[in-house]
Amino acid sequence: MKISLSSALALVLLADSPSRSAGQSCPQHTTCGDCLADSDCGSWYDGPGCYNRCIIADIACYNTKAGGTATEVCARADTTKANKAICSGQTDCAGCTSTALSGDDGGTCAWHTSAKSDDQYCGPPGCTMMGCGDADPSNCPAGATAEEAGSEADAEDVPCPKHTTCDACLADPACGSKGSLGGSWYNGSGCYDRCIIADIPCYRAGIATDSTPDQVCAQAAADEANDAICSAQKDCAGCTSTELSGDEGGTCAWFSRISSNQFCGKPGCTMVGCGDADPSNCPAGAGPAGAEAPADDSPKGDFKLVMLEEDNNLCVSISSGRKKNLKLAECDKDDNNQLWKMDGKGRIVARKEFGGIKVCWHPRFIVKGSTIKLRKCKKTRKQVFSDKTTTGGSTAAAPIHPLLDKKLCVAYATDSPSVGDKVKLKSCSGGSGQGWTFSGGGILPK
Repeated sequence: MKISLSSALALVLLADSPSRSAGQSCPQHTTCGDCLADSDCGSWYDGPGCYNRCIIADIACYNTKAGGTATEVCARADTTKANKAICSGQTDCAGCTSTALSGDDGGTCAWHTSAKSDDQYCGPPGCTMMGCGDADPSNCPAGATAEEAGSEADAEDVPCPKHTTCDACLADPACGSKGSLGGSWYNGSGCYDRCIIADIPCYRAGIATDSTPDQVCAQAAADEANDAICSAQKDCAGCTSTELSGDEGGTCAWFSRISSNQFCGKPGCTMVGCGDADPSNCPAGAGPAGAEAPADDSPKGDFKLVMLEEDNNLCVSISSGRKKNLKLAECDKDDNNQLWKMDGKGRIVARKEFGGIKVCWHPRFIVKGSTIKLRKCKKTRKQVFSDKTTTGGSTAAAPIHPLLDKKLCVAYATDSPSVGDKVKLKSCSGGSGQGWTFSGGGILPK
């Protein structure tokens, strides 16, 4: 398949703190304990080794930021490594989901499968860039085997530190992987055998018929120059009026999806959303980068409570804190955190806005157990929900389904509902715990 050079520059994303500084390796540390003991490093990966932060995609990262001592964290790393070895020996879904894990947590291995039928493997439970593993043997796809998959799940990510320039990296076939002529280059982080580092553009040749190493490295140099130009801008107006270097022209873009971490960068998309180069779209109060825009609580039309059928005193609400998950709260029609409407496209929109930005229900993944968060409303089927209450005018309680999987329903996370329970996706059961009604009856307003 022939793609443009700009499309060929892969951007690999990982859910980590959106930092403006490049990640750096700490090759002097060869054990988890030594890595975590060094305050200038402190993030450990089995295989790639020690880094100053979590930057490598699809590999578990171990540090003490989430709690626990270095000894406890490294013991968890050892257990995960052992479980990866246990699970990787299983080549079919049935054997995978019946294989017990080591360690105190118990459980079994999980079968990981993506939308691509040729990408399946057995591994520890959890989520990767492919999606989330399923440890339930009743959900095994027909004929699911890892031999058919030819999965690269067990492949190690290998740095090529001998190369300090893009040209040398891309010219070395020993640093390459399937589909590339040579290595994969990151501005600031160096040379690797494939694209594995989070939130940094990855440059490699051979993934498109019209891209040569010289062209790719020229693009890398241009992007590095534009990174410096844009990062110097600290407010939206200045950002969106700053011209980029190079032949393509255009201006820098303002990234404001996370109100407490706004910044100026090259146009495009990262794990914190897509930048906007249109100055007329600058959020109100988008001043210095990192400043949080105030929430807008003003009424925007006819909104309603989303009430749990099982207990009409409990409603869907926005959680406190930065993550903005959905939770259950005592119903209060005067609380803007609990008021919702449909936008005519199947998206469930909050009455409360953040920095003038409308936010919608957004499942983290379309899989069983995924939490539902609030994200900037955008054109994605992931934010589209359907149910007979919102679309058919019925006043009876009804389940709410994500459009992408009608076998999943919006439900509370625990066995019995209570204030503070997270709102998640579960397999539809037809029970009252998955039925929802709206204040005043009828449908969600549009």
